[in-house]
Amino acid sequence: MYTRTVVDSPTGASMTYSTDGSFEEQIFSRDYPGVSGGELLDAFMPDVEGVFSMEAPDAFLQKVAETASSDGTFASSHVQGAFATAIVGGRQTYGWKIGAPLCGFGSIDYTFTAGKNPLGVSLPVSSDDVAVYAVTGTHGGTVQTVRRLSAHAVDGYAQVSLNDSDVQISNFVTLMYRSAVGASGLDNLTMEVKPLTDNSEVAYLVVVEPAETPVGKPTTATGLVYNGMEQIGVAEGGGYDLVSNSATNTGTYTTIAMLKEGYVWPDGTADPVVLTWSIGKAILTASYQSRTITVGQTPALAVDVNGFVNGEDASTAAGYEAPTASVADSFDEGTYEITPRSGNADNYQFAYVGGTLTVKTAKKLEPGTYTVTANLAMPGQFNPLVPGLTVYANSPDNPFGPTIDENDPAKVTAQIPSKPLSMNAKLIVAADGTRTLVLPIENPIFTTQDLGASDQLANVHTEHVAPTAGGGDWNGSYNQRTDCIHMMSAELPAGQSAGTATFTFKGSVLYAVPLDKELAPTGDTALVLTVGYDSLSKESDSTELPAFVQDGNGSDNNSTSDNSGSSSSDNGGTNNSGNGVNAGGSNGNAGNGFSSGIGEGLSGSDIGDKISSVDGHLAAGTYTVSANIWVDRSEAGLPLSPHFTNTSFPPSTSVSKNATLTVEPDGHAYVVVPIVIQSRIMHVKSLWAEHRGRVVRRRGWTDEHHGRPGYPQRCKHDREDGYGQRHPGLACQHHHRRSGKPHLDRHLRSGVQRCSHPDGRRSDPGRPEPHQRPEL
Repeated sequence: MYTRTVVDSPTGASMTYSTDGSFEEQIFSRDYPGVSGGELLDAFMPDVEGVFSMEAPDAFLQKVAETASSDGTFASSHVQGAFATAIVGGRQTYGWKIGAPLCGFGSIDYTFTAGKNPLGVSLPVSSDDVAVYAVTGTHGGTVQTVRRLSAHAVDGYAQVSLNDSDVQISNFVTLMYRSAVGASGLDNLTMEVKPLTDNSEVAYLVVVEPAETPVGKPTTATGLVYNGMEQIGVAEGGGYDLVSNSATNTGTYTTIAMLKEGYVWPDGTADPVVLTWSIGKAILTASYQSRTITVGQTPALAVDVNGFVNGEDASTAAGYEAPTASVADSFDEGTYEITPRSGNADNYQFAYVGGTLTVKTAKKLEPGTYTVTANLAMPGQFNPLVPGLTVYANSPDNPFGPTIDENDPAKVTAQIPSKPLSMNAKLIVAADGTRTLVLPIENPIFTTQDLGASDQLANVHTEHVAPTAGGGDWNGSYNQRTDCIHMMSAELPAGQSAGTATFTFKGSVLYAVPLDKELAPTGDTALVLTVGYDSLSKESDSTELPAFVQDGNGSDNNSTSDNSGSSSSDNGGTNNSGNGVNAGGSNGNAGNGFSSGIGEGLSGSDIGDKISSVDGHLAAGTYTVSANIWVDRSEAGLPLSPHFTNTSFPPSTSVSKNATLTVEPDGHAYVVVPIVIQSRIMHVKSLWAEHRGRVVRRRGWTDEHHGRPGYPQRCKHDREDGYGQRHPGLACQHHHRRSGKPHLDRHLRSGVQRCSHPDGRRSDPGRPEPHQRPEL
């Protein structure tokens, strides 16, 4: 097979002719008798070359574009280019090329057949999505035939077969030969080339591609401000794709717009467009609310922050640091402007609004009883059950009314207790100036079960009440609770006599009766007590304090104490010097301390179960009580007094409802106090306590008893007895040496004792038990 390819260097277009020689031998046999086709090809082919033209009439191009759209090839088409090509060559005798072996001017009628002498072209294209049309007509622009040919585009070139069976247009190759060489034939007399005229028939190959549609460049959004949700910086549009066009947090962002195939920008370019946009910070308003205080009073410096979006708050906003307000250490009478400052948040910026602090000379409160506005509320931001709802525990309002319990029907409305009361409490000022607030806590739906603890108040007392039949859906019932706190009293700090005083409680528990759900915020603030001094109205000269009754039989649950001395305390109570035990109160800072409480004894806290009594004595049974053991910071050498009974960090405060008091049927009692201080703070290796002349060592080592003869005592050996034997959790009874009869231990002056254990063993009587100081 003989093959020849000619190439147009500027465009890369090419034409390839292949033949087995049989066709050439047949058509040239008259002129060259006896010469084979191969000999003819050897003679003519070395001299051939390619001729190319791309100057098709505009009418040809327009007609092809219309045809490509009308026949459904492309919705909108664009002519990429037109081509006419020929292989020319032959004898140079006449000084011109006659076109052999592909003669375009002679009478020889070339035919092209696959497998024998195929002819094909390769045309440059801009994409694989193209179509190739064959078009014929006159050189003057009259179109005669338009036909789409089969084309296969790959690697930037479209391969097209020009075999007769594929083109199906008579003499198409000859007509395209004329277009390529720019001549219509030879003059028979002069043998000169005749130029093309308007009536000369010509042919071209036309490449068509989808038309590129102009599309406007995208634009960026402006004025975007953080709203906690995803925002679009560049809108989607037809004809292009976007990369990274949305964001949530504040900042500057980059979006890339890339054209889809078949589209261009209005200026005809097609390069990706880079767009920059941003999301600005939202505004948080930090404001200081104007306040009035008295000389010597420390002002509240809380800063109100508003403007959080999408449900965020100070605890969830990214990178949040609260703004602050600061003042001088002391003030003279006058007015002072205070403006918050600082503060930070990733997606917010702060705007500051100042307020006025008015300082007045404190007016002296004369002894007597005053009516005052006071409210005890769980603020909405701390409400774990219904976030955002502030519940006033002292309000009698309830939606299940009309009236429940002891409340006055005239004061109850059938709505959620979300509004404060006014002129609803009593302030009793004693002759020595001590101020005691007495506040009814009247809500029977959001019942107060545990007041919690406040380090701002002293001598906090509460009174419980059982439900009474007063009407309403929960007539005579607190659902799963048997009682609730319905009254509280507290000693208020001296000094302030104007404005509003605010006190916080932590560890408080409200109980939603209809829902059987506890409201127990875990943070530093659970309940907030406010007292409005500006509302004070003197009622009488009486300075008598009410006696709180806990169980309805007349017993008073105010704290009592065995202490014989007093001193300042980390917990606001009283204490003996050295080691001390305080039943129902708290211990001070002189030496080591142990405190326990039944009912309402622990200062500033609702600490334990109600007292159950028989003939004025504790009834047999088990009670939840408050007990605290600590070492004074002066003795511990630490900046705080470590409380062994506090599991939090730092363990500097008393805890409540943490111990168990067991009262035996014969009236004797013992308390079990968990030692829970974190091991990373301190390891408690042993403990001892002195009570009424006896030294008692507990928990983990032998019990040692030294002291008064005949004083009853019951002990528990939790780990080992006085002779090195381990008895986990066993209780023991000591025998009187004289009678040998078992009873609760009675210790002789000699301190000799023997122990009868449940497993039948007895400790050796008469062996002394060494006393050992505590090791920390």
